[in-house]
Amino acid sequence: MAVLVDIKERLKLTLLTLDYCGKQEVYAGQEFPTGTVACDVLNMPREIVNQVVALTDPMMKFVDALYHDRVDLLLMEQSRKNVFAVVELLKNVPPFSYQEYEWLDQKLASIFSPEAAKKAARQMKKPNDFCNLFVQSLCLAAQLGFAIQRYQQALIPLVESLDDTELTRDAEGYAKQFAKFFTADDYAEGKWMSLANVSVQYLASETGLTRRMHYASFPSMFRANLFEALCVGHAPKKCPICGNFFLTTNARQQKYCNGLAPEDTFGRTCRQVGARLGREARELAADDPRKIKCKQVIDAIDQRLHRGTISQELAERMKELARNHRDRAIMDSNYANGKYLEDMELTALEAEASK
Repeated sequence: MAVLVDIKERLKLTLLTLDYCGKQEVYAGQEFPTGTVACDVLNMPREIVNQVVALTDPMMKFVDALYHDRVDLLLMEQSRKNVFAVVELLKNVPPFSYQEYEWLDQKLASIFSPEAAKKAARQMKKPNDFCNLFVQSLCLAAQLGFAIQRYQQALIPLVESLDDTELTRDAEGYAKQFAKFFTADDYAEGKWMSLANVSVQYLASETGLTRRMHYASFPSMFRANLFEALCVGHAPKKCPICGNFFLTTNARQQKYCNGLAPEDTFGRTCRQVGARLGREARELAADDPRKIKCKQVIDAIDQRLHRGTISQELAERMKELARNHRDRAIMDSNYANGKYLEDMELTALEAEASK
C-alpha cells in the first residue's frame, strides 16, 4: 500500500482501489483471485442491502440539498450518525470485512465527529479542504446502498446466464455471452455502462507488472471487478445447495461451492452434500421401479416382435407409449401410484397403439 498520502487519498486508496496482477487482485492489502470483490457483493443478503439503503437515504437527500445550495442541518446530523451505523453493519460482511477497521474507525470518527460537522456547516458557503473532505466522504458513503442494489439488479442476470450448458466457462465463452447481454444502447451517454470513473497506474511487484485501478465510485468498482474477472476466465456461479455465488477460476464445470451446507446436521460442505445427492440420484436412476417396469415391458414387446406375433410398426408405437407413461410416472407420483401399472400392461399398450 502507498504511504505518505493525505487522509483523502488514503480513504480512496483503502476503499476504492484494486490492484490486478495476472489472475490475482489485491483489495485492502489482501490478495484474492480476481473477481472476489464482485462475487462477494453479489452475495450480500437482501435484508442487509435494504438496511444500508435506508441508512444512506438521508445522506443522498443531504447531498441533493447541497447540490441545490441548501444546507439542511437536521439531514446533516442524521447523515453523520448514519455513517457509523453503516460501517458497523458492514464490518463482518465481505468484501467490507477485509478493511483495516482500526485505522478506518479512527479516521471516520475524526471526519464525522459532531464538532467536524458543525465546522463543515459553517464553511459550506466558502468550502475549504476540511469542508471538502467531510462532503466528499459523505458522498462516498451515500452512494453505497444504491451501488450494491443497482449492481445486483443489473448483473445477476448476466452472471446466471454464464451458466448456460452450451457456454464454455472460460474468457472466450464469457466474452461471447457478454456481447449478447450488452448492446450498443447500453453504452449510450448517461447509461450505466457508459460511466468509467477510473484512473490507472502501473507498478512493479514481485510477481510482475501490477495494474492499480482507482475508482471514483463504488458502482464503477463493483462492475469493473466483475468484468476484469471475466477477462481472465473467472466468473461467479450460483451454488444450487446454498444459493450463494462462488468464484470459478478455471473451465472445469464445478457445480457446488465449498461453503457449509445450510441446515445440514453433519456440518458438511455444499460440495459434499452435492456429491451424496449425485450418488443417490444415480442409484435411484438404476433402481427406480418406474424405470424397471418400463424396461420389462419393452423387453416383452421385443420378445413378441422376435416371435412374429406383432408387427415392427406396432412394436415401435407400443414402446413409445411405454416410455411416455414412464416419464409421466416420474413427474407425477399420483399417476405412478395409481393407473401407471394398468397402462403398462401389454394388452393395454397394444390396444392404445392400435387406435
